[in-house]
Amino acid sequence: MEVHWSLPAAEDLERICQRIERDDPEVACRIARTIYDDCARLKDSPRLGRASNRMTGRRELVFSPLPYIVVYQIMDYAIEISRMFHGPPPRGFSVIFLRSHPARVTECVSSCAHGIGPAAPK
Repeated sequence: MEVHWSLPAAEDLERICQRIERDDPEVACRIARTIYDDCARLKDSPRLGRASNRMTGRRELVFSPLPYIVVYQIMDYAIEISRMFHGPPPRGFSVIFLRSHPARVTECVSSCAHGIGPAAPK
């Protein structure tokens, strides 16, 4: 099973990268890499996340201690990353609400990782 990113989910990741990068490019890279790599794990363990209360028929992957939640759908042929949400932050976590412009999942992750990232997601 493959992991596919919907355009809205890819845009969500791009927004997160862009917003954090303004304050700390290194942290933006680590967060992008963590989210991307953990979503890639869904291809082997599609039921890794919990049932979603945000989107019917989908599941959620929580990135604790980061304040992000990925909503995804298990389909016959692939896992679709549907959206990313800014969840409630862990206690003592400094919160910045993150939003901005169009998606480049691979660019976001690869540019942050300075070329050490995997090939582009489909």
